[in-house]
Amino acid sequence: TAGAVSSSDGGLILDVASPDIRIPTMGCQAIDMLFAIDSSGSMAAERNALAAVGAFTQVIATLEGLNGGGIEFRIGVTTSNDHGFLVPPGWAEPDPWFDSQVMTELEIANAFNGAVGQVGTLGDPPVGCEHVLTSATNLVDGDPSGFVRPDALLVLVLLTDVDDYGAYDQQGGNTCGIGCATPPPPLADLYDALVAVKGGAPEGVAAVVVAGDPGVLDGLNFCNQPGSCGCMDVLPGFTDCEIFQATRLYDFTGMLGVNGYAADLCAGAASVPTAVETALTDSIELACQGYEPEG
Repeated sequence: TAGAVSSSDGGLILDVASPDIRIPTMGCQAIDMLFAIDSSGSMAAERNALAAVGAFTQVIATLEGLNGGGIEFRIGVTTSNDHGFLVPPGWAEPDPWFDSQVMTELEIANAFNGAVGQVGTLGDPPVGCEHVLTSATNLVDGDPSGFVRPDALLVLVLLTDVDDYGAYDQQGGNTCGIGCATPPPPLADLYDALVAVKGGAPEGVAAVVVAGDPGVLDGLNFCNQPGSCGCMDVLPGFTDCEIFQATRLYDFTGMLGVNGYAADLCAGAASVPTAVETALTDSIELACQGYEPEG
């Protein structure tokens, strides 16, 4: 059986897996998981909660156990603003991702923590220009690094407190007349690009969104942008919201059918790793079981 050691935050983590590793006989045997994380200062608590070594070790254990166990996986980290793959300081490995075939669970958790720490050093994206879905798609579409394998299920994990180039973030899309000058790509184009990355197999693409639920309106901020939660007067007559509706992102998960999963970020920063684990055991488990790559 696998050993157990104490993590830096006092919890137990699993050590290297036992020699008699199980290998799935049906469905996917490998998963390529790319985390696209909002680099805005407002997302610091959520980033820290997900990247905490103890919490992310549990995410890794859940991932490895999908489809009966023995899943080979690699994990990449990117931002909401096309910064490419991020790695921890001092990273000396040849690939800019974290591979279960060459790293232990603890090594991956520590590397993920270090990479996510780099997200916060990049500064806020231009006003209204956060785009976790578009950024992730841009990275894997034509990526020369070899992160996406032909036989692996591609899973995007998208964490943000705004929409992907949301309409209300566009210049002219709100009463303040502020926002991003970059128009949002049609969701169908992003979907088609991801399917093309997987050789034309839509069942090879899955996504987990943790963002503001567009079905919940807590209020409008001072620019009449719709918030899912945390809308309050920060000054007399000056309302702002903590988390905004992510209509495009939720719609994208709907396009993926059973391969798409959405969780409401309004549940709080501490809920983020739990939301990812739940998505894995719910939607991604089914996606993995249903994906039979050629060969």
